Amino acid sequence: MIKKTVIAMIIILALTSIYSGAYKPLAKAQMYIKAQSGVPTYRTMEQLVTEFDKMFNFRSPIGQEEVIKFTNSNFGTLIMNENQSEIASLSLVQYVEDKIFEDNVVQLLQLAGMYGTLHSRFGRQEYLNKTEEYYKKVREIGPKLPHALYGLFNLYKRSGQTEKMKEIGGKILELWPSDDNIKQIIQHT
Repeated sequence: MIKKTVIAMIIILALTSIYSGAYKPLAKAQMYIKAQSGVPTYRTMEQLVTEFDKMFNFRSPIGQEEVIKFTNSNFGTLIMNENQSEIASLSLVQYVEDKIFEDNVVQLLQLAGMYGTLHSRFGRQEYLNKTEEYYKKVREIGPKLPHALYGLFNLYKRSGQTEKMKEIGGKILELWPSDDNIKQIIQHT
């Protein structure tokens, strides 16, 4: 009797593992593909949100971090499109902004990039502020990560914040003293 119970438990455990470890991530990936492939056909933000929410809300032990990263990347490409309106672009960014993992450097950098694109395209100060906010969050996680340091340096350079640019440039040069490009930029400002 005990032998049959143990065998039954092993079978149940194996089936549960297959379901959680293989089927659910596969289903989540298929939902992502469906949602993403439908992007050109969505006519309203509500249609997009409905399809992407199905995927984001589907519970899977793995895959959430990846679908957020891929969605951010694809939405980042969409907002670069000159024909994309400011309202639509901002709606896309705000939608994924609610989905990110607050401690995920890649996702934070993606949001910094998307807000930087919004600032470049539409020139609003609040987009510049959000870009800076996300680069600073990355620096809190990893103070020496080059993406955040160089991102802030370029942001301050583009926005004419010379003192902040020089301060970040100094931090870059502490870490990478042979960066002649940063030295040159600082010397000529």
